[in-house]
Amino acid sequence: KALVDFFLDGDQWFIRGDSFDFTAMGRGVSRANTDRAGLAMIGPVGDVRALGDYRADELTAMKARLEAAQSTGVADPAQAISGNRHFWRSDIMTHHRPEYYASVKTSSTRTYQPESGNGEGLKNLHLADGVNLIMRTGDEYDGIFPVWDWRRLPGTTTEQSSYSLKPSRDWGVYGNSTYVGCVSDGSYGATALDYARLNVAAKKAWFFFDDEFVALGAGINGPSATNTVITTLNQTLANGPVTYATTAGSVQTLTSGAVTRGDLAWVHHDGVGYTFLAPPASATVQTVSQSGSWYSINESYSSATVTRDVFSLQVNHGPRPNGSAYAYVVAPGLAASEMASYV
Repeated sequence: KALVDFFLDGDQWFIRGDSFDFTAMGRGVSRANTDRAGLAMIGPVGDVRALGDYRADELTAMKARLEAAQSTGVADPAQAISGNRHFWRSDIMTHHRPEYYASVKTSSTRTYQPESGNGEGLKNLHLADGVNLIMRTGDEYDGIFPVWDWRRLPGTTTEQSSYSLKPSRDWGVYGNSTYVGCVSDGSYGATALDYARLNVAAKKAWFFFDDEFVALGAGINGPSATNTVITTLNQTLANGPVTYATTAGSVQTLTSGAVTRGDLAWVHHDGVGYTFLAPPASATVQTVSQSGSWYSINESYSSATVTRDVFSLQVNHGPRPNGSAYAYVVAPGLAASEMASYV
């Protein structure tokens, strides 16, 4: 029963399609075989199902869902679980709906940040600083890790400086915030982080509903930050055009390059809509080629250059922000043509 509960109340809540939540993999996120890590559960779930009838229907459904993802490579909304879970010993919240999966990974003085070690996880420094993954198919981040800008991880608020992204020691470092936590009733949830690290302080919170979640940030201060401070809404593989609208109602399409504006109302990419509740003074939307190497995050791999097309959306707070803020809604499952009416 303990093993079955572990699968159904634990691992199951970190899987979308064939992917396992990358913030819950520690240094494993820097390994080239992480893209389909969720499928590793097929065998164990089948084995434990054969041991008895405890929660048998749930185990059968979990195995069928994983086998479908193994066949198609993407999540099937018709088989998806639905609910919200707060893992208080890990400072992470996961949220499932048929159309999407989202999570927020934080750390506190009670929990370790994702580890480095054995020459792996060499850029994991910000991986628990409010990283907010958003997945519909489950393959949105496949293979992105060597080219990810690890100073602009989804959900984080950071200074764009040149400090090392390697954790200060191997095998885990405690977080420094005493105010981190979540509330959940099993269907809906909220998670909050009082962040203060590397020249930046921010009060950050996320609220999860059915068709969307809301992200709020306030008190963003960086009196010693000589470089620009940004909040990244997402940084994911580019898949199709980006559509955005201004507060004046002008709708534009971006196929490549970057646009920075002070009047963005909403942005749409790859079936996910981002709506600003208050237009930021400066926000950048871009779809560009980014390069890196597996060796830069894991010394077991090649230093050959890898290049991928990457979409990102960020709010620019400028250098030395004082009381800056952000407020936006993420609505996965919308078409670009539905954005105006949704807003």
